[in-house]
Amino acid sequence: IWNTFFDGRYIILMMGIFSLYTGLIYNDCFSKSLNIFGSGWSVKSMYNSNIWKDDDLRYNQYLTLDPNVTGVFKGPYPFGIDPVSVPVVDNVVIH
Repeated sequence: IWNTFFDGRYIILMMGIFSLYTGLIYNDCFSKSLNIFGSGWSVKSMYNSNIWKDDDLRYNQYLTLDPNVTGVFKGPYPFGIDPVSVPVVDNVVIH
């Protein structure tokens, strides 16, 4: 049995690494997500480019980010689900 364990050490290592990865993805998608890298979206650019006015922020409960505005979308989130999509109320399933 020792020889089998010694020969399969890389398989056991890869199984351990994969279980950690799937555990983190499961936690991020179905439980309390971790905001490790910050969001890839910026709300400040929508306001600075005068697309959103003060009245928009004051009287609208829901606003939409436009990725075509320069500086709004900084790039994809490196791992899991972007934290900006956690409080979304439209219940869109993210794939």
